Order: sequence, then C-alpha cells, then structure tokens
Amino acid sequence: MSRKFVFTNSKGQSVEFTNDAPLFMKTYHGTGGSPVDIHTQKSPHQDGEALINTTLEMRDIQLVVAILGNSTSEVMQHRRRLSQVLNPKLGRGKLRFESETGAHEIDVQPNGAPAFPGGEARGALYQECLIELLAPNPFW
Repeated sequence: MSRKFVFTNSKGQSVEFTNDAPLFMKTYHGTGGSPVDIHTQKSPHQDGEALINTTLEMRDIQLVVAILGNSTSEVMQHRRRLSQVLNPKLGRGKLRFESETGAHEIDVQPNGAPAFPGGEARGALYQECLIELLAPNPFW
C-alpha cells in the first residue's frame, strides 16, 4: 500500500495526494514528532531545575505536491481546484494520512492559500504546489 493524504474542507470538498498523477506527493514534513514546550522551575541555590510539565505545541504540516497534467489547461484546472478546496477562509478541515501502518486523521487549518512557485517548479505539463497546514491540536 502506498502512502496518501486526503484533505477535506468544512464544505466536504476533498483533494487526494498520492504516488500517482495528477496530484503526486513529492515530500511532506510535520507528521512525526511535535515541538515540545518544557516548563521548569528553579529555586535559589538549586542545582539544575525541577520539571513542572511538558506540553506539545501546535503541529505545522507542509506538503509539496507536483501537479501533473496532459495539457496546460488541465494543470490550471487542478490549480484552481486546489485553491478552492484549500481556501483558508473556509476554516478548519481534516487531513487523513493512510499508509501501511493504518489511517490517521487530524484537524488542520490551511495557513494561507496553496503556493505555486515559478521557475523550475513550473512547466507546461507540471506545476509544483506548496501547502502549509496548522494543527492546533497536535494529536492524530
């Protein structure tokens, strides 16, 4: 089984990123460990510090996707669809990650609209897309 991500927005619209065209998942970050905030306290003349608590910070997930099409208009159509579904004004959505180990979901908020860089990240039948998602609750 290959890995795939499915993002579903608050209106129930979804996009799927897989190992195949048209939305090929190149890389992803932020699905592993979440940043930790360690709370400590130090008393006068104390060696070291006393551990009070640890909390997990918000999770920042980044997806790098390659849009692959048979024509420039097909690539543009996928760009429009990604911008529509990943519109940050729609509020929180769900990100589902499926792999050999099972499926996991997390509530996420798009952190801006998908970015479509130029230069080498763009061609007639190819467009790279950068997607940033924030998960206020870091638990899958």
